[in-house]
Amino acid sequence: MVFEAFVDPILGWTLQYPLWVSLLILAFIFTLIINVVYKYATDQNEMKRLKTKLKDYQSQLKEHRSSPKKMSEIQSKLMKVNLEYMKHSLRPMLYTALPLLIFFGWMALQFSFNPILPGEEVVVTVEMRAPERLTLLVPEGVFINGSATRETIERQASWRISADREGEFLLNFTTEEGFSAQRSFVVGSSSGDSVVALSEPFRRSFLEYPKATPFGSFSIFGYQPGWLFTYILFSIVLSLVTRKLMRLH
Repeated sequence: MVFEAFVDPILGWTLQYPLWVSLLILAFIFTLIINVVYKYATDQNEMKRLKTKLKDYQSQLKEHRSSPKKMSEIQSKLMKVNLEYMKHSLRPMLYTALPLLIFFGWMALQFSFNPILPGEEVVVTVEMRAPERLTLLVPEGVFINGSATRETIERQASWRISADREGEFLLNFTTEEGFSAQRSFVVGSSSGDSVVALSEPFRRSFLEYPKATPFGSFSIFGYQPGWLFTYILFSIVLSLVTRKLMRLH
């Protein structure tokens, strides 16, 4: 994977920790980098001046609530200053947008799902373009729970499979007419899974990897926070703290 080849040597060391700790470390690193770039890519004196004017206009709006005409004039000035402030604020994104996209792609690969463990059953599904009778052929070390041959239901056939060791295994799906499709089955890693080949009768194939939850079984009204929610939460808190410490405007 391109993301892994580029980012692993830089941030791969963060993967040795529990998921929530890894996300906290990464949120701190990226927040610090973004704020450092923001500080030196903007004129902080000008940002402070604009911010002060915004607060001043907001105060004036409260003072002139009874005068619609005066409020309209102040709002016009406020919007002009706010636009100028936003223009300066967005400039640092020119330097950070592309690296962040790369790092977010890498995090999605690493943190979206838990790796499949040896002995853990998962569901592999094949979707066909027409009803078929399919047979799943597996290599040594991979086991099928139930029959290897299945009839499609609503053009889909599913199998529960497991492996007795870590590694990458090749699954082979065949039809009665001799058409076949292959996909990889990765055990012990959260990334690297791919469809190797699909011929015409096959539409797609997918594995139901277990979703990664940084806080385990903890839920908020039934919702279990994933990596992205957790990362954003950490980033907001750390951004508020670091901006205060760095006196950013």
